[in-house]
Amino acid sequence: CRNTGIAHHVLGLILRRLGRIDEAEIAFREAKGIDPNHFGNLMELVCCLLQKHEYDDALYHAQKAVDLSPDDAGALGNLAICLMHCGQIIEARDVIDRAVRLDPDDKINLRWQEYLHDSIVNAEPPGPMSEEEWKGLLESD
Repeated sequence: CRNTGIAHHVLGLILRRLGRIDEAEIAFREAKGIDPNHFGNLMELVCCLLQKHEYDDALYHAQKAVDLSPDDAGALGNLAICLMHCGQIIEARDVIDRAVRLDPDDKINLRWQEYLHDSIVNAEPPGPMSEEEWKGLLESD
């Protein structure tokens, strides 16, 4: 099949939706091997890696996604989350602020922006999030 990259990507989407994150990651990596510049695939891979708390790897792939689409608010939001989890709080704040300027209606990025600004003001570096915290920040109204 000549579009096996797309097939792996779609499989990854289904597996991620089913909560089978390890298998989804494998599918997204297979797709990346076929087409390393598939923006949507990189974005999905980053989400899997964040869920698995593999922050350094997530940061690497988030930066690649931003390199491909520097004005994508979603990619910048993902990059900010990765930077935060890698302890680069000030950089994360600057990136999320840029994401919100690009898309001021993105409720998820607005929540992350508030979270990051509160973390800086309270001098409390954020740690790994519980499943409930993730859901609260990722749910859109």
